[in-house]
Amino acid sequence: MKIRWYGQANILIESSGGIKIQCDPYDDTLGYRIPDFKPDIVTVSHNHFDHNGVEFTKGDPETVREPGDFNIKGIDIKGVELFHDNTGGRKRGKNIVYKLRIDNMDFIHMGDIGHVLSTEIARRLKPCDIVAVPVGGRYTVGGKEAADIVRSLAPSVVIPIHYDTPSNRLGLNGADQFLKEFMEIRRSRFWQGARKDLKKEVAVEVLMALGEFNNDK
Repeated sequence: MKIRWYGQANILIESSGGIKIQCDPYDDTLGYRIPDFKPDIVTVSHNHFDHNGVEFTKGDPETVREPGDFNIKGIDIKGVELFHDNTGGRKRGKNIVYKLRIDNMDFIHMGDIGHVLSTEIARRLKPCDIVAVPVGGRYTVGGKEAADIVRSLAPSVVIPIHYDTPSNRLGLNGADQFLKEFMEIRRSRFWQGARKDLKKEVAVEVLMALGEFNNDK
């Protein structure tokens, strides 16, 4: 599995068989450039401009926008409806968390989660090998709440998303508060690995926001 981050919550996952899954594509107003790849599958956590830019994706991907269980091109996808805030959706509505089974690993994309997870919800989502979680606050959980989510899911790999970078126009906080909560932090252009590479100890992978650059490599 190979994972790239383009900025905001826009993640590209590529399976060992070459299936490309894009999570939460942004539109052309956020500040990042539009990626130049053709996903096979797109998931959308909620209907905000920085997460539902499906019309800006290349090709003709199959799109999942709702909770439920799906199998598309051999990828098992489970959507769990949670909230964009900590008031049961009264401020910002609902948010779908997607769990994808790829290459014998469980990847969870938290979308714009706005609250910590109850024991019951964490149990529904587990097991979790890799999680992409928002950390920049303002519209989502902040760093400390994001760290609580990570602890409740107990993954091996954590990818922080939805935080401030030079091109982002939303005035989010940076990732520093979140990173202070963890011991092992690695920085790279992308994450690539197989199940045999996963460790019991959690590692935070700070990926480059490829939407800041002029290539997808």
